[in-house]
Amino acid sequence: MFKPLTLNLAAILCLFTLPLTGHAGNGNNGNAGSQPDEVAYAGLDLLFWEEDNSDASDQGFRGRVGYRMAQYFYTEIHLGGGGSDAGLELDFLYSAFFRGRFPVHDYLRLSVMVGLSQGLFSQDSGGGLFGGSSDSTETGFSYGAGVLVPIGEHLAINADYIRYLDTSDIELDAAGVGLVWRF
Repeated sequence: MFKPLTLNLAAILCLFTLPLTGHAGNGNNGNAGSQPDEVAYAGLDLLFWEEDNSDASDQGFRGRVGYRMAQYFYTEIHLGGGGSDAGLELDFLYSAFFRGRFPVHDYLRLSVMVGLSQGLFSQDSGGGLFGGSSDSTETGFSYGAGVLVPIGEHLAINADYIRYLDTSDIELDAAGVGLVWRF
């Protein structure tokens, strides 16, 4: 009962900090690279997930939105899902992250992120006449790392690897690659 409440409160906290941070600017602010830094961004990724306990793996999609809070720090929300393997289906995944993004070169930024995630999974409980599926919801601490490569004034390629969940029942890792539109 408290796990979904905790994740929802963390997501709400992230969203309410947006107006408190003020306008973070959209110039370089002394960052490496000639591309302007975004104030906000949205992206769509192909998500390659793997659940270690059941050896299930598949592909799905993930959407993300983020907001710049300070020169190198962002809040970010992920919504995703899709795919099934070995009787396990990832129905829905949502996360709230704090992301640190640091310029390394003109066209390369490295990032690390920490946050909370919640996933809804369906498990096939067997075949036969009375077979069915059971649903479970897991919530936990998340962390990951990634890279961002700007390819235009507003467009960038993003790749990351995230441990979304690590509970006694589910260990969900995912690699994502996609496009980000920076505002």
